Amino acid sequence: MLKLAVIFFVVAVAGFVVGGIGTSKVDNAVSKFQRIKPTTTGNSPAGGNVPVKYAIGDLTFSKAGGYVVYYEGSDLTDKTIPAFKVYLEHGNDTPFVVDTNYGNLGNNKVKSLTYTYKGTKGAARFQFHISQPGAYKALVEVATTAPSGVTIAFGPSIGKKTGVSAAFIVVGVLFLIAAIVLLIVGLVKRSRSKKEMAAASQGYGTPGGYPAPPGSYPQPGPVAQSFGTPPPPPGTYAPPPAPGGYQPPPTTGYEPPAPPDSMGGNPSN
Repeated sequence: MLKLAVIFFVVAVAGFVVGGIGTSKVDNAVSKFQRIKPTTTGNSPAGGNVPVKYAIGDLTFSKAGGYVVYYEGSDLTDKTIPAFKVYLEHGNDTPFVVDTNYGNLGNNKVKSLTYTYKGTKGAARFQFHISQPGAYKALVEVATTAPSGVTIAFGPSIGKKTGVSAAFIVVGVLFLIAAIVLLIVGLVKRSRSKKEMAAASQGYGTPGGYPAPPGSYPQPGPVAQSFGTPPPPPGTYAPPPAPGGYQPPPTTGYEPPAPPDSMGGNPSN
């Protein structure tokens, strides 16, 4: 289990590394956005009687294709992107309004795509497509109540880069949590196993049997171990020998017969 925890930890680190590389690429792409900051207050050059903050700037697109308009400002929230307008003009072509919501979703919804640039939040608001690369004129308008640091940015979509980096970071977090859980469980099991082995070694004696309890019968001495059980002391009962064995004479209770007289007769009564 500890080996599996190490593997999960390595995968988590790899996820963080790849996610970090992806985040670095996102930051690099964001830093290359073309930006216009509306600072002039008055009626819009595009017409209208309502005062706005506006600015006209030059943009250059190196290739044809799809681009995104981003709103950067301190008044941006996770759920609300302040209203603003963008007009583009290419050469002598008629200016056109960029008003397609990012993600091209219905019901006036905008697909969520956010980032942070130099401490300021940014979010995708519109998308547009150009058929000719080159120089463009852009007119941007925001409300007069917008913060002074509001900026309108133009560039390619960073949605794919952001999604990939976020996915790897999430994978890294999940594998890191799994690695920590496995590490804890493995260490607990190892500690428990060591305790059980220690208890087992204290409860059993040396190989060959259980130890004799205190105060039990003594072990046989060297003579008994070398020659067997010693004979019983004199005056005690001796067990009969095995069939065919030698019967020693009794050691006590025996009186020899009286010797005959000199004439060879029996003693008188």
